[in-house]
Amino acid sequence: MNGISPGDRIVIVDDTIGTGGKLAALIEAVQMAGASVGAVLFAVEKVDNRSAELIRSRFGIEVKSRIQGTIDPWLRRTRVVSQPGRA
Repeated sequence: MNGISPGDRIVIVDDTIGTGGKLAALIEAVQMAGASVGAVLFAVEKVDNRSAELIRSRFGIEVKSRIQGTIDPWLRRTRVVSQPGRA
């Protein structure tokens, strides 16, 4: 990976986590480069996919998100279910 050296500690920041497949591939690539992922931050997490739980159990890395949403099957839209840190 360009710009990543063995021993580096990486923070991954992205807009949305869906299934977590791309995130898992990125974490594996970072680890193969000899670096480690210290934190993963997303603006929106689609909680129906349970991807944050899968990443935590597979890699031991906590995934944090600002907004958590679920897909409403009737409206076919994302519905906000939680905004951590808001009263």
